[in-house]
Amino acid sequence: QFLRKEFKGATKTITELSNQFTDYDYWVAKGFILWSDIYVKMNDLFQAKATLQSVLEGYEGDGDIQQNAQEKLNKVIELESKNKSEQKKKIEDRIDKEN
Repeated sequence: QFLRKEFKGATKTITELSNQFTDYDYWVAKGFILWSDIYVKMNDLFQAKATLQSVLEGYEGDGDIQQNAQEKLNKVIELESKNKSEQKKKIEDRIDKEN
């Protein structure tokens, strides 16, 4: 669903799986990381960041989850910074045109 850009369906599937398989922390965490990818694709960086932070704070298992979540969080923070810089430039350009 994610690869087909069916984000609404992917979100629903992740929610269903996380509710049905609460005992499988690893896969629930992987689902939430995928959910953060969906938020990034939808340009909702705030939710992507919050989702990844919740994985980092809540997942206590072994494996690549913590590292993967941290790497993705770093990328989201970079995107936020880039977006803020672009917005600031647009505002400055608009002000320059008005003056």
